[in-house]
Amino acid sequence: MLLLAPVAASAQPRPADRGERHYEAGAEAYAQRRFGVAATEFRRAYELTHEPALLFNLGSALAADGQREAARAALQDYLRSAPDAPNRPAVEARLRELAPPVAAPVVPAPPPARVTLVAPPTPRATRSPWPLVGAVAGGVGVVAAAVGVGLYLDVDAQFDRCAQVGCPRDEQPRAQDAASVALLWGGGALAVAGLVTFLAAPRTTGAATAYLTPTPQGLAIGGVF
Repeated sequence: MLLLAPVAASAQPRPADRGERHYEAGAEAYAQRRFGVAATEFRRAYELTHEPALLFNLGSALAADGQREAARAALQDYLRSAPDAPNRPAVEARLRELAPPVAAPVVPAPPPARVTLVAPPTPRATRSPWPLVGAVAGGVGVVAAAVGVGLYLDVDAQFDRCAQVGCPRDEQPRAQDAASVALLWGGGALAVAGLVTFLAAPRTTGAATAYLTPTPQGLAIGGVF
């Protein structure tokens, strides 16, 4: 039995042998573009042999399979395990390619400009002057018409006297007669116009107002007329 023991022990495959078989299976799967299977085989081969070169193969298979983060981790482990690797520049370049893209900084959009509505000042109601103008004009017209009536009556009396006693032509009150007619008709027209103005004119009116108001956007200019 002592003689058979070494023979039985030597029949068991060594880890290096098992690792080589996994490596060969991984290389065959990689050539067939079965990258996920290749990565699994390379990982098993590394776990059995701890050969740093297998980490490079593992990273390459993971990158080809689209597993970028796992590929970066495997290649970084490879560089740590073999700091003097001859393909270090190429591996570092591959690590930069596999690095996640840097997101562009998000620039907040500027807040919308606030539009400030400026209310125009309320015009103050004032008493309209037109009723007073109409009343004054009507009063003046009535007085002028009354003077015209009085003057007309006096002129008529003078004409009657001249008709009875015969006054010279230059003594007849012709100028007074024309003045009485003008005062009568002009005063009557002015009185009627004053009465219409007094009755039709508005009693109050808004004063014209202009304003200049500062706002966040500049100046607001307006008015009420």
